[in-house]
Formats: sequence, C-alpha cells, structure tokens
Amino acid sequence: MTEAQLEPSVASLRGGGWNFTMPGAAEPFKSFPSTRWIEVITWTSMINACGKCQPPRGRAAQQVFRKMLESGVKPNKVTLQALGRAIGFQKQRALLRDLGIRSDGP
Repeated sequence: MTEAQLEPSVASLRGGGWNFTMPGAAEPFKSFPSTRWIEVITWTSMINACGKCQPPRGRAAQQVFRKMLESGVKPNKVTLQALGRAIGFQKQRALLRDLGIRSDGP
C-alpha cells in the first residue's frame, strides 16, 4: 500500500471522523493462509491510536472495541492493555464485565 492510499484514512482519523472502511486495505494480505492475527493487530492499533490522541478519545476506543467484537475478532492481552490505556483501567474492567469478557490484566 502506498502512502497516497493511506493518507485519506489518516486525514479522517486526525479530523475526528471515523470511517472503518478503507477500500483495498486487505489486498496485500490475501496471500496469507490466515489473516486472524492481522485483524487483531489492526483493531488493536486503532484502539491504541484512540488512546494516544490528545485528549484521548475513550468513547471512540470503546466503539472500535465493540465493532471488533461484532466482527468476530477476539481481543488478546495487548488489545486489552491498549483499551485500558485508552479508556482507563477502571472503565475497562467495567466494560469487560458488562460484555462478559474475562481479563487477567490490570
């Protein structure tokens, strides 16, 4: 993927608009036998980006996390850590409890 292809998504992220579709984004990965790990990394990166915004976008991080679950991708330890940093670990524990997700993290 070229930098020019990425730029519209970066611009929409910086502008606060959230568009979860990026045409052609999956093309480079079609040759991989399993893309499950790529999906987890992608969702985790989006959650992490929400937490690194100034000010952090906790509500957006929660929306991304819920969308990830709806798409069938299960969070890993790194995903849960990124979520905790984005929304605060107390809110993270409450959210996971509400969603019935068990976490052994902080």
